[in-house]
Amino acid sequence: MRSLGSRYVLLGIIATYVLIILGPGEKASAPARLAILGVLLAISLRARKGNRDWAGVALGLGIVLCGATVLVGLSGSGRAAAVLSGAATMVLVAVMIVTIGQAVLASKAIDGVALRGVLSVYLLLALLFSAAHQVGGQFVEGYLNGVHGRPDSSTALYFSVITLTTIGYGDISPGCDIARAVAVTEALVGQLYLVSVVARVVSGYRPTGHH
Repeated sequence: MRSLGSRYVLLGIIATYVLIILGPGEKASAPARLAILGVLLAISLRARKGNRDWAGVALGLGIVLCGATVLVGLSGSGRAAAVLSGAATMVLVAVMIVTIGQAVLASKAIDGVALRGVLSVYLLLALLFSAAHQVGGQFVEGYLNGVHGRPDSSTALYFSVITLTTIGYGDISPGCDIARAVAVTEALVGQLYLVSVVARVVSGYRPTGHH
């Protein structure tokens, strides 16, 4: 990834977090979230020479998913809108993780671009599992303990982050076997990523211009 592109992607991911946590509501924030993720995916693809032709496709996909979420939300089915936005988020984020991961692996030097790429993937992993928890919560009653009704995107992200970072459960915890399975998978992925990829990149980091 080029330096400027990696900065935009990381800032965009952070903006997505803020939108989910402080957004006006699922019906309003979900389309905006998908639009941002579509743009970020296009930027990620654009930064890779072999994937530049797919940047327009990614942007178009983000627009289509954003529009579909708006239409489903206007139909009055909050559950369907949550499932659609969650599934769409999983698709966009998964492709972005692969794209950024390829760019990091292809980097000849572990510099600021690679470091931002590794951090972006870690934040995206939390978003990926957050969307999975949100979708699961729409189908399984009592998916999370400590949550009244179905978990929204903000609650799902909170649960995902504390699971990925293995902080420990407090007010919210897995409420069923499916939630436990997803949570265990997320915790393992997070720890393996930290001790392998992140540790290696941080230990080999060299600022630009280092001699």
